[in-house]
Amino acid sequence: MKRNIQDQCRKPQVNGGQIRFLICICSVLTTLLACGCAVAPRHYDFYSGATQPLQDLAVLRVKADLKEPRRPIIRAIDGNPVSNRIAGQDRSDLELRLLPGRHKVRFGYLQFTLVGMMYSRFDQTITFDAVAGRSYEIHIDINDYKEHLFKAADFKWNAKLVEVETGKEFLLDADN
Repeated sequence: MKRNIQDQCRKPQVNGGQIRFLICICSVLTTLLACGCAVAPRHYDFYSGATQPLQDLAVLRVKADLKEPRRPIIRAIDGNPVSNRIAGQDRSDLELRLLPGRHKVRFGYLQFTLVGMMYSRFDQTITFDAVAGRSYEIHIDINDYKEHLFKAADFKWNAKLVEVETGKEFLLDADN
């Protein structure tokens, strides 16, 4: 009898309550991590002066689509650099609020790969007339994905800016 008690003391005892507790903790942590990836878009006012109501502004969006490995990175608007912190380099949605009027957006793209991130080697520009209350998205188009992989983003790529509400497209500037 004495030997059985000693053997039992040496073996770690895990009962069903502890296992259920560990499973509960793991599922809560997983839920919190998943929710952290799906937070509301970050938004920045990219104009000077007093804060304007949202209906008086145009919104330039960079959407985070986890199924799409490429995303635009906004480098400058109207010649004013956009800091890397807000340029769209992470996997959350980004909204830049602009005053209505003509704007020139310079952007590149970021490619998420298994070994890290790869950036486009040159930027593109699109000039568009922003309308208050409308939102705009940049769409990247890489024609030959295999060529992209082997030439490390050292080839021509296309993009367009789309006015979400109307579907109106703004194409790359002629000097690209």
